[in-house]
Amino acid sequence: MFNSQAFQSLINSSVFGVYIYQGLDAKIVFANEKMAQILEYGSKAELIGKSAIEMVASDIEEVKSHIKRRVQGEIFKAEYTEHYLKSKTKALVPVSLFAHTIVYKNEYSGLIMVLDRTKEKSFEKLFLTLSQINQLIIRIEDEEELLEKICEIAIDEVGYLDCAIGYIDENKLFSQLYTKAKTKELEDALKALKIGADPDTPYGVGTVSRAYHTKEVSTIPRISKLESTHYWHDFFDKFNISSACSIPILKKGKVEYILLLHDVIPNTFDKDHLHLLEEIKLDMSFALEKIESEKWHKLILSAINKSFEFICILDENFNIIYANDRALEISGYLREEIIGKNIIHFCYLESKEDIKRVIQEKLSLEGNYSGIINYKLKDNSTKDFLVNIMPYFKKDKITNYIAVGKILEKEDELLKSLERALYFDPITNLPNNNYFIKEVEKFCQKAQNENQIGALILINPIGFKKINEAFGFDTGNKMLSLIASRLKEITEKNDVVARLESEKFGVLFGPLRFKEYALELSKKILEELTKPYNINNIHISLEFNLAIEFISKDANNSSEILKRAHIALSDAKRKGKNQIGFFKKDIEQDTIRKLKLRSELEQAVSNKEFIIYYQPYVDKDKNIVGMEALMRWKKGNKILLPSEFIEELEEGQYIVDAEDLIIDNVLDDISELGLSFPVSVNLSIKSLFRKDLAQRLISKLTQRKAKSKINIDISHNILNIEIIERSFLENFEYVRNLIENLRKFNVFFSIDDFGTGYSSLSYLSKLKVNFVKIDISFVRNLSDKDTKNVTNAIIALSKSLNIKTIAEGVETVEQFETLKSMGCDYYQGFLFYKPMPKSELLKVLNS
Repeated sequence: MFNSQAFQSLINSSVFGVYIYQGLDAKIVFANEKMAQILEYGSKAELIGKSAIEMVASDIEEVKSHIKRRVQGEIFKAEYTEHYLKSKTKALVPVSLFAHTIVYKNEYSGLIMVLDRTKEKSFEKLFLTLSQINQLIIRIEDEEELLEKICEIAIDEVGYLDCAIGYIDENKLFSQLYTKAKTKELEDALKALKIGADPDTPYGVGTVSRAYHTKEVSTIPRISKLESTHYWHDFFDKFNISSACSIPILKKGKVEYILLLHDVIPNTFDKDHLHLLEEIKLDMSFALEKIESEKWHKLILSAINKSFEFICILDENFNIIYANDRALEISGYLREEIIGKNIIHFCYLESKEDIKRVIQEKLSLEGNYSGIINYKLKDNSTKDFLVNIMPYFKKDKITNYIAVGKILEKEDELLKSLERALYFDPITNLPNNNYFIKEVEKFCQKAQNENQIGALILINPIGFKKINEAFGFDTGNKMLSLIASRLKEITEKNDVVARLESEKFGVLFGPLRFKEYALELSKKILEELTKPYNINNIHISLEFNLAIEFISKDANNSSEILKRAHIALSDAKRKGKNQIGFFKKDIEQDTIRKLKLRSELEQAVSNKEFIIYYQPYVDKDKNIVGMEALMRWKKGNKILLPSEFIEELEEGQYIVDAEDLIIDNVLDDISELGLSFPVSVNLSIKSLFRKDLAQRLISKLTQRKAKSKINIDISHNILNIEIIERSFLENFEYVRNLIENLRKFNVFFSIDDFGTGYSSLSYLSKLKVNFVKIDISFVRNLSDKDTKNVTNAIIALSKSLNIKTIAEGVETVEQFETLKSMGCDYYQGFLFYKPMPKSELLKVLNS
């Protein structure tokens, strides 16, 4: 009553545990090695003769009922996605369980397939813990309340066995502040437990001690196998504790508290979960620092209110959204008379737009404004203030400005003059070399700390000395001012433009998303600066050399960056006039190549140069049952494969437009060729997550139906969307809803390259996909026993979920026959058909 070939593949499975029981007492008569491994037995022989009922830890009465029905000959299947078994050491093992009635050795029997979900369950708990802690961080402002709530969440919402938060006291003992457990008995026992941090004592060698001394997360995945914890073995045995974890909570770099967790499931805290445990540690430490910081923030805010002459917080348009008490006191205005008004409104100038323009220019050029502003008070008197206005950034965008000012004294004016002489060029009004070096140094630090990339451009006029000699220094200075003006017009407001030594200029900008932008900007600068200059009716043309040097996390300091930039300038001079130099040749070539390719791809999308090659897939009798639409780029007389352009296409913003074009062409071809089987289209993550994807696909299908081009009845599947495994883990609920919505319009989904990424079997059972594509890496390696077993398991699992399997890259008869014997549904590869244009496909279909 069961397929012996499929049964044999299950026996050898490295994914499923399998056992067979017989009789009302459910004696196990067969088990595979994976089953023994899941339940921690030394070998499958140890399981033979044991009662399956003794292993059950949940749904016991229902399981007993099923056993009775099966051994009486009732044929049915049952599925438990959330189930627990007891291991040899009595630890609970979370599993998914699939049960079937079979005849084994002439007797009705139960066939049980078991999938170990320990890792998945552990991940779920840790993700939930992280999520809940993040919510606490947002709403709780008291340290003690935060710690108490973390304990409650760990037990009541996440489901750990027990939890304690405490600190190491002067006697090196773990003093518990908050303790919570599943039962009152366990909670009292945990409170009474002696735990320390002195490694010379038997109670000072556990996870708490290690977490305290190392400041790192400490775990014991399987307590039963660890001799060093013998001091607490009676406690662990009594409450069936299988795994333990201690997480240090830091404040100002020191261990302030320790979170201790126990669980009944072994391997709940193993090395695979360390990154999540570390994230919990960082989040809790951040929460303490945040609470401490907010406490100081309130104190500082109170001090600020009583200190500076004025402090105002502005929105991005310079409207006042906060003013301190001192500002109100000096100005004479009420708070409601200031809030919402533009700070420029209070300037005592005939043209308020002039001061606004000056402030904006300085903010753009220098990153902040510092200057003297004459403000009008409510009594119509005026006062001079030394004002500093600084931008506040959020995600590289200015959201606010902070304006700080004090009444100007004579010594302040002198200080301001000295500062300007030190950091600004009097001829061009640009920052000078000193300022530029400071800004490069700052960006070097930013690049190292935030892993950002920036760029520096050196600009060297060629033969500038001859202009001074021919027309005089006054004309030369005017020329430098014109160069400065052109540079400011070309660059962005956050870029730093400076006049360096002699006639050289520098531009610093970043962070960069793409390095190619530096070359684009350099070309614009070169184009603009080489245009003729008109000074006193004299037309002067000038040539330049430019150098590009990138600043990355490997940059040590400004001195090194500028040295490399001057070497790059020498490279430009060797090339000739109006040339751009690089420190490394390979950087130059790669940057130019990518820039050219990106420009060509933009043109290719506009000109609709992306075409489709179709590769059919067949059933076991080699009949065509569907096909995949593959993108190609018709570049001139060449047909380019995706490997030559897809990375750049996806990095830019054109992949969505290109894939949209492919879908349109596929639907048109289906109509033209009168296809009656489905065509698959690959979608990138960018296309998949565009908010209007479902609406656009439905619109395309509906429009074609209205024109009587395509039948979109639910019984007739014509379009499949292929997605990669990683995509549905990014936003599972979105993908699940998308699949369910589009199924109503007969658009089905396939998971591409299955087995190579992140797929969880539980995710697969929750997604209503129609096809799973077995990756080519498995097909090519079927001679390997483990690969073959995994492939077998994928096919068996897919069949149990009513999902069709398509093997990719079938190139030999041996591969085809092996996959057929496993029960694979469909086959795609060069053995049957190579990818082909529509014209060749038509010939194949007609034949």
